[in-house]
Amino acid sequence: MKFLDSPKLVRGNAYHVPNRIGIDIDWSYLRALMAYFNAKYICDDVEVYKTRHGYHIILYTENDVMTNLKVRATLGDDQVRLSLDENRVLCKIPFRIDVLFNVKYNFKSGEWGRAEPTDLLSLPFFSRVPRSYYVEKMRKLERVKELIRRWGTHAKKKRRKKGKKGVP
Repeated sequence: MKFLDSPKLVRGNAYHVPNRIGIDIDWSYLRALMAYFNAKYICDDVEVYKTRHGYHIILYTENDVMTNLKVRATLGDDQVRLSLDENRVLCKIPFRIDVLFNVKYNFKSGEWGRAEPTDLLSLPFFSRVPRSYYVEKMRKLERVKELIRRWGTHAKKKRRKKGKKGVP
């Protein structure tokens, strides 16, 4: 059963899921890309989901609780989530370890957010700067080039005039 196929809001059982490692990466595309490549090195069955604030990377491989924590720490899982799970293990309460939510409710907007499957390698490297900024920048650059061209021809004319006056 894959991550989004679960009818529950929380993926996984109440206890550790022995065949899955979930990594939560917030805000950073490059960290998600790094974790994806390292996860692909560990196992071939890797899924990536885009969330509102980052990415969920899920590896399907056999592991125990300690291996799960070590792999998550190595791949750059969310530090708060990782420390909570480590404390549960140290207190010998391995309950709800490695939980990723695939659906969340946003109280400000009143909307449900869902983790959507995505392919990190197909995402375009785009800029969040609006196109109008670049258009205006190019117009300014063209104006500067035009001024330099005009100034260059104007300076040549001045040099010619100075040269003619000095010649008897």
